[in-house]
Amino acid sequence: HEGGLILGVEPGARFQQVDLQLAKGDLIFLYTDGVTEAMNPQEEEFGEERLKDLLFRHKERSPEEILKIVSEEIQSFTGTASFESDDVTMFALKIN
Repeated sequence: HEGGLILGVEPGARFQQVDLQLAKGDLIFLYTDGVTEAMNPQEEEFGEERLKDLLFRHKERSPEEILKIVSEEIQSFTGTASFESDDVTMFALKIN
């Protein structure tokens, strides 16, 4: 589910609960903004569309492979082996 306030930022914040029906093979991918805001030398962001496309292309892979692929794509995009501008945290879970 897209949008909303970052968890833990505002005491007493209220969040909308959403129920999702998950099926075998579905992928849950959680990430911090350091993933989509990673910058290349031309100061372009990696972005949500690039991430969505990457996840779609590799949706049949294991969560471990997906995390490795996304990390390598960000490193290739930014031209560096480290994420210097922001923290990057990713979590991938596939429903079996």
